[in-house]
Order: sequence, then C-alpha cells, then structure tokens
Amino acid sequence: MKDIKKVLQGARGARKVEARGRVVVKAESLDLAAGTITGTIIDGAGTGQAITFVPGGKLTMEDYTKKAKTKLQLPGAILRVEHAERARANKADPFKSSDNKDPWVKTLIPAPEKSKEKVLTGQIFKAVHMKPKGKDDYLIVNIADVKAETFCQDMETFKGALTAAYEKAGGLTLMAVTPDNDVIDLYFYLRGERTESGYAPIPVQQQVDEFFANMGEEGVAALEAMLTHKGISVVPTQSLRAGTDTWMEVKAKNEEAKAKGLRTAGAQIELGEFVVAGIGARFGAAVARMEDEGARKRIRDAFIAQADDEMKVTFGEGGFAAIPNAKMQAFLESKGVTVMDVPAAGYNGGSIVTKPYNMENPDGGAMVVKTFGIFAATPFPPVKAFEDIRTAYYAEMTEAAKAVGDAAPAKSAAASAPAGEPAKEEAAAPAPAGTAEEAAKADAAEAGAAEVSPETAEIDDILADIEHSQL
Repeated sequence: MKDIKKVLQGARGARKVEARGRVVVKAESLDLAAGTITGTIIDGAGTGQAITFVPGGKLTMEDYTKKAKTKLQLPGAILRVEHAERARANKADPFKSSDNKDPWVKTLIPAPEKSKEKVLTGQIFKAVHMKPKGKDDYLIVNIADVKAETFCQDMETFKGALTAAYEKAGGLTLMAVTPDNDVIDLYFYLRGERTESGYAPIPVQQQVDEFFANMGEEGVAALEAMLTHKGISVVPTQSLRAGTDTWMEVKAKNEEAKAKGLRTAGAQIELGEFVVAGIGARFGAAVARMEDEGARKRIRDAFIAQADDEMKVTFGEGGFAAIPNAKMQAFLESKGVTVMDVPAAGYNGGSIVTKPYNMENPDGGAMVVKTFGIFAATPFPPVKAFEDIRTAYYAEMTEAAKAVGDAAPAKSAAASAPAGEPAKEEAAAPAPAGTAEEAAKADAAEAGAAEVSPETAEIDDILADIEHSQL
C-alpha cells in the first residue's frame, strides 16, 4: 500500500512556480528594439517556463550580438540570471521591484557548438581545495548523484551499493550520522594503477575488498553499528577537476576580493557559494522573518545589552550576520539556547559547465570551467541518512529566535533594588545611534537569502514544488 499521506498530497496537484532568484536560461532569441532576450529556464525556480527579460549587468546588446567573446549563439546560448523576478518584457515596462534594476545577467556558454562546452543542470555539488604535499594545489568539484543514493541498513546492501556506485560514477560519498552524533561525509574514488597499456582503474571488486580489509575487524564492527543505528547513504559521486586556467583565475580573484574586504570574488567558480551560512546569518534571517515586531526588538535589545563596544558597532553595520560564530554562540547559550556545530563548507545546487580536456577528443574526459550555485550552501544534502539532522538544522534557528524572543527581559537595576534603597545605574552603555535600525535592515536582507529546505514543503513556499531545489 502506498504512503497515504503522499497520495493525498499528490492529489493537490503541482502549482506553477514563478521564476525568481537565480536561474539558468537557454536563450532562443533577441529583440533589439525592445532590448530583451527570450529563452527557457533550464535550472532554478520556474524550470521549463519561457521567460523574456531586459538584461542587466555589464554586457550590452552590442556585446550579445557583435563581440566575438560574448556573441550569443541563437538558439542555444546559456545564460545565468540573478533576480529573475524582476524580469520585464520591454525596456518601456515599469520595473517590478523597488530598486529599479533588471535581472543581473552573465554568460555561462555564449556559443556551445563553438566551445564544445556542456552545461549540467540540477546538480548537487561541492568544491574541494586539494593541497598535495610538494605539488601544485588544485580544485575538484564532487558531483553527488543524490537521486541515485542507496540507503543501507545491513551489510549486504552496503556492499552492493559500494559496487554499484563505483561502477556508475567512479566514486562515491558515504553520508551518515554515527551513534555519537558525529556527521560522516566522506568521498572515495576508484583508484588506478599503471598497466602495460597505460594508467587504468583497478577492478571494482578489488577496491571493495580492500575497503573492508583496510578497516579491520574493529572498523567493520563500527560500520555495522552505524548501519543498524540510523543507516548509511551511499551516493554515487563523480569528481571533476577544475581547469588549470580556471583555477588560476579563481585564486587570483579571491585574493583580490579578500584584500578589498569583498564577500564575493566574481570568479567563474565562486568559492563563497560553498560556504555554509554562519550562526549569526542564520539567526538574523530567522529574526527578520518573525511576525512579532516586539519579539524582534527584544532580541536585538538583548544582544546590544551584552555586547562590547566593538560588537555593537559591528552589529549596527551588519546585523547578526556580521557577528562571529563564537560571539553568537556565547550569546545564544546565555539565553539557554544551544545550536549544532556544522561544517563550514557544504554543498550547493545548480549548474556546472564542463569543457573537454582535449578539444579534438570531446569524449576523452572533461574539466570544470564554471559553476553557478542557485541556492544557499547546505552542510547536509538531501539523503535518507541525514533526514533527522536536516530537519533539526533547518528548524533550529526559528526555534532559537522564538526562545530568545519569548524570554523575559532582564530586570532593570530599579526593579531589582531592595525597597527603600536607591537603584544604582548599571545599564549597558548605549549603542551607537541607529544600531538597532541598521541591524534590522541587515537582518532583513539576510532573510531574503536564507536556506530553503524540503521541510518547508508543507507550507506554500515558492520552491516547494521544484524537485531539484531540495537543498
């Protein structure tokens, strides 16, 4: 018998999801008179829908039609579009947002046939910086095929899953939560060896056998305990190396951005898209989403009351998102709230552009030349083994904000003084002018970029019906 809840939910039918946020568009035509590009969304909110928009950004219609590097092959060019909800069908139409800006547009693949580049949409992936001793560093992109995961709760299923994943993708990621609540997220690749005819992968069965041999009896016993505890997800994972030129550009732009104190580098692979939001950013977004203005004010006042002068200035300039994790954790713990410790790096979802290593042999292996993360990075991809911890992760800041907001405000010196005695002035030093107001604005901005999770599917969330948005 099918899950009756899923059957009933399916009876509602899928609603149309409007284009918004970051999307990837396959361009089909340009209208020079209207100043617009028309195409189909192939990744992001509104996938499959037609969209016509006035492009914003650094490129002009002349760039799209005449300049060699940016001239669009039509139909077929692939564009990355940010703020798709601002799309308007003609330059004469009114803007759809208060900041009067058209969707920001950059090219992902201007001319696919000429470049032989390909776009992989709807992917879940992680960028990993490799630093081998005595050798040049490099970047790899691990693409986790979560739709092909095998959830294992016994050793026989686990062994079969290892074999199948190696055969399918040449690698795999083990994802699990141990009985001690440690998170496992480990990538394994199919090793190679030199043969008379060249370098070749070792037989899959040999790799699987060596996996268990290397673990030893104690390791296998620990593995069995994990399988029976909450299970292990085996996720086929393809690992692609970033092109050397691409990696050099990414490093240079990141160094430049760091020197200027910028949050983004504008590189072909934006490393910041794989950084999990800090405690402050997540908490600030939860506070900004609260409907009770009184609770929001109590929370901000409570933070200001215990902050030193430096943190008050930082808070005024950037809201909770600007507060370091250690300071935020101390503040929350002082209010009786404990939040989980999560990895700093995570997975994103979106599109990856690859290019053949050898242009004369396009099927002989590919490298990554661009990525476009559509969502906020998550430390816990949507696999069965992470269901419980994902639910807790996406709910904890809403619960934390409510707990702090509901907490009774600290008593004033006057209220706590014994009857008949004058109260001493022990109030916290006043925050810089505008601190609370500016922090509120910063928190509201963070709320617009907050994580989206499948746990929101029970409410009428804008991304609830997008299959590959489940990050």
